[in-house]
Amino acid sequence: MMEVGDATTHLTDLSTNEKSKNFNSNNDILSDEDVKLSFGGLLRADEVASNQADGSPVEDDIVKSSPKEGLSEQETKEKQEWLEQVVQEQSEWDALELAHQSVSGGVKITPSQSFADALEYLLSRNMDKTDIAPTVERTGFRALLHFLFGPPKLKQSLVDERDSVFCIAKAQLQNGDELHAGILQTIYKKLTGSKFDCPRFGSHWQDIGFQGNDPATDLRGVGLLGLMHILYAVNNDNTYSFLMDFYRLSLDAEQNYPFCVMSFNVSRITLEVLREEKLNRDMNKANQVVAVMNKFYLAVFYHIHNIWKTQRKTIKDSGTVMKDVEIAARKTPKQLLKAWQVALDKRIQSKSVTAPSARKSDYSHLSTGGRSRQSSSWSEESQEHAGDNDGPSAEDMVQFTNITMAVKDEPVTDL
Repeated sequence: MMEVGDATTHLTDLSTNEKSKNFNSNNDILSDEDVKLSFGGLLRADEVASNQADGSPVEDDIVKSSPKEGLSEQETKEKQEWLEQVVQEQSEWDALELAHQSVSGGVKITPSQSFADALEYLLSRNMDKTDIAPTVERTGFRALLHFLFGPPKLKQSLVDERDSVFCIAKAQLQNGDELHAGILQTIYKKLTGSKFDCPRFGSHWQDIGFQGNDPATDLRGVGLLGLMHILYAVNNDNTYSFLMDFYRLSLDAEQNYPFCVMSFNVSRITLEVLREEKLNRDMNKANQVVAVMNKFYLAVFYHIHNIWKTQRKTIKDSGTVMKDVEIAARKTPKQLLKAWQVALDKRIQSKSVTAPSARKSDYSHLSTGGRSRQSSSWSEESQEHAGDNDGPSAEDMVQFTNITMAVKDEPVTDL
C-alpha cells in the first residue's frame, strides 16, 4: 500500500488523461460503490464502508473469487488484475487529496448545504430593514406615469419577503458562521467535483472565478444573496446542468471569464430589476418572491451565456455585453423569463438533466489554460505554476469588475 507521501510524489507526474483511461467509457470515476456493484461484490462491503467512514483510501485488498461461468480462467485473471489497478489508482488519488488537505490544516468533509435550510436560517436572523431601498423613489411626473402605466404593486403579503431579500443582499460573509462556511464549501465542491473541504483562504477560490484569496471581498453590492443564487442553482436538479454549462464556458481558453464575479453581477442586475418592481406581476402570480428571483437570476445568466457563446465574446467585451444585458433585463424581463423557461422545459423533456449527485465526475476535471481543476489546486505545485494559466490577466479582471459594477450607474429611462 502506497504511503501518502509517496502517493503525492508519484501522482504529481500523472496527467488527467492518464488517470481517466483507467475508468469507464463515460469518463466517470469509479467510486468504491460502483466497483462493488459492477463486479458482484468483489470488494468486501464492510471494508469499503469502513474506509469511507473514516476518510481513508480504499485498500487494494480484493476478495478472490472463482471464475464465473462463461469466462475462461485467463479472462477472469485479467479482470481481477484490472480491478486491482482501478482500486489502486483511486486510492492513490485519494491519498494525494488527503495529503494536500493535511498540509492545509486537516481533512474535513462538510455536508452539502441545502438552499432551503440556508434560506430559513438567514430569514430567521434579526434583520435590520431600516437601511434598505426595496423600491425606486419616483416623484412628480415620473411617479404619475409609473402609477398609470407601470407594473402592479406587490401584494402586501409579499412585502416582508421582498424586504428580507434586500437584507440578505446587505449581509456579509462571516468567518465564524458555520452556515456561511457551508454555503461556500458546497459551491466549491459542486463546481469542481472535490470531495473534501478546501481552506477558507487561498488561491484555489480563483479556480471558480473569485478575484482573490478571500471570497468575501467579491460580495460587494450583493452580499450573501450572490452566494445564495449559486447555491440554489447547484442544488436544483433541473438547473445544475445549466450552471455547469455556464461554468465550463468560463474555463474556455479564449472565452474565459471569472465565473463567480459574473454571477454576482447577474445577482446585482436581478436585485435592480426587483427594486424597479419589474417582477411584481410574476411574484404576485406565483405568490412568492425568492422563487421568482431565482428564476430571473438564471434567465439573465442564460441570456449572457447565449450571447457569450454564440457571438464568441471574451472578457474584453464584458462592458458592452453587461450594459446590453442590463437594459434587456430592465426593459424585457418577460421575454428573458420565457426564453429561460423554454430552454429549461426542453432539457427536462429530453431527460438530459444531470443531478448534482449523479455523474459527478463529468465536471470533476474541468480545466482552463490546460490546468487541471482538481481539488488539489491549492497545493504548492499548482500555486508555483499559477502564472502559467492562460486565463484572464489581473488587468482584465480589474477592468471586468469595474465595468460591470459601474453599469448600474448608467441611466435607463423607465416608468
